[in-house]
Amino acid sequence: MWCMRTRVRACLIACLLSVVPCSLAGAYQPDAPPIEISSIENTWHDAARNRDVPFKIYLPKSDAAAHPVVVFSHGLGGSRDGYRYLGEYWAGHGFVCAHLQHIGSDTAVFIDGLKDDQGPQQTMRRAAMDPRNAIDRAKDVTFVIDQLKRMNDDAQSPLHARLDLAKLGMAGHSFSGHTTMVIAGQWMPASRWSTRA
Repeated sequence: MWCMRTRVRACLIACLLSVVPCSLAGAYQPDAPPIEISSIENTWHDAARNRDVPFKIYLPKSDAAAHPVVVFSHGLGGSRDGYRYLGEYWAGHGFVCAHLQHIGSDTAVFIDGLKDDQGPQQTMRRAAMDPRNAIDRAKDVTFVIDQLKRMNDDAQSPLHARLDLAKLGMAGHSFSGHTTMVIAGQWMPASRWSTRA
């Protein structure tokens, strides 16, 4: 019985190894973006909450047209620099992509965990379980949208008339899947999770 199981496993492994090179040879290669891009990096300050919101915006470089906008929110332990390849790819195909950073659930949480006796996993777990972070993340998004509108309307801004805010989408990863759902209208108990300002 044991020999039979060993042979079956060996056969399965051999089959998998023969398939892997074929699948890698045909791996997806996205086309090169047709539009040259640029980026803007800075930090906005939300005076109402006394909270900084770092951001990085990827946008088509040369044209003056209004483009659809994607707000991208990172997962737990991430930053505005994460998923750069998505921001560059989308901008290269005609979108403006605003990547924001959520203080309290960003890379600082992981770095702080390296100094904590319990390690990064515990500090990140605490950040994920703290309802204030979930609330702040959603409020960061609405604040960023307000800032984008302000920059779009400001004749001195590099984003003046560059944003089609009637075509606004949101994307994110992991913890930001939750943030995206809240922005889209997911209900959360008001006593603990209200996202209202």
